[in-house]
Amino acid sequence: MKNTEKYYRSTYIFSDSQVAIKALDNFHLNFKIVLECHQTLVILAKHNRINLVWVLSHMGIDVH
Repeated sequence: MKNTEKYYRSTYIFSDSQVAIKALDNFHLNFKIVLECHQTLVILAKHNRINLVWVLSHMGIDVH
């Protein structure tokens, strides 16, 4: 791999909270916890493809 190439890994984060996912997508980050999560995702996105996925509660997920 050349120095100019970046290594990307697809990372999926599943959540049953549409509100949480929409809050992270909101331009105005009004709550400290949402801002901290957003900042963490920005750091992770430097070398990963981050995918936030909404799932219905208790649908096909054994561990919840």
